[in-house]
Amino acid sequence: MPELPEAQTIASDLDRALAGARVKSTELLYRPTLAGPLALSDLDGSAFEGASRRGKCVILAFGGGLRLLASLRMTGQFVFGHSPVGAASPGGAGAGGAGEAEPRAGSRGKRVWPPHVRAALVLEGFSGPDGEDSLMFRDIRKFGRLFVCRASEEEFLLPASAKGPDVTAIAPGEFYRRLASSKAPVKTLLMDQAAMAGLGNIYATEILFEAGISPFRPASSIAREESDIILKAAGEILGEAVRMRGSTISNYQAPLGPGSYQQRHRAYGKAGRPCPRCGRTLEKVRSSGRTTVYCPNCQR
Repeated sequence: MPELPEAQTIASDLDRALAGARVKSTELLYRPTLAGPLALSDLDGSAFEGASRRGKCVILAFGGGLRLLASLRMTGQFVFGHSPVGAASPGGAGAGGAGEAEPRAGSRGKRVWPPHVRAALVLEGFSGPDGEDSLMFRDIRKFGRLFVCRASEEEFLLPASAKGPDVTAIAPGEFYRRLASSKAPVKTLLMDQAAMAGLGNIYATEILFEAGISPFRPASSIAREESDIILKAAGEILGEAVRMRGSTISNYQAPLGPGSYQQRHRAYGKAGRPCPRCGRTLEKVRSSGRTTVYCPNCQR
């Protein structure tokens, strides 16, 4: 799942690239992707006003007080593309009902939307790096969700991944209080989006390795000094990851190109390799469907 650095990179790319663009038409190709309350076609004719991030959620603002909230989940991503010849009129395929509604190439050989595109905005006043005219929401696993709403409804419709306070904005005292009030393992709490938004498995693993804290320790056992160390590690790691456009592993890709922070990973995905700090073999434990990699020597 894209985490805070990846969501921030996506929002920054879109904010820069779509300046001056207007929605010409829309297509909904997989109906369950749109979770409401408004139709995707309600964006037709609206001007793009900017993009931002809340937690792991990407928010696109349009004229008339409209918002497009994107919960990327496992494999959701925004990419630029070319609208196919014969693309549907405003509202597009899949305006009603449920299930798949992807157009297929016909006997005349018309181009279709690329594989795994679930929704698309055909734009005017915009030309992508390779002359693209569309912003596509691509989602291999189909777990991602889009919400079209009015600005006044945004706060109520934010997905769970954006509900908690942003981990980059929590004051040291408040961060410590949140740790002290929970008996959950510290890594579990760091990934609890209601407690603090933005972290997932990648960056929680890296932050705790950098801080030298065992991911299995109860959060309430973390002393104030240790809490400050964790928060400092979070700020440094997330800041560097944003500057490097996030971690491109598996299928993550931002609109204007991949990230490179995966080259800086010291623990995530490194099970069985020597610890870069002490040389002992990094171990892997699977719990609650998540894989945790840590050093049993450095992270006591």
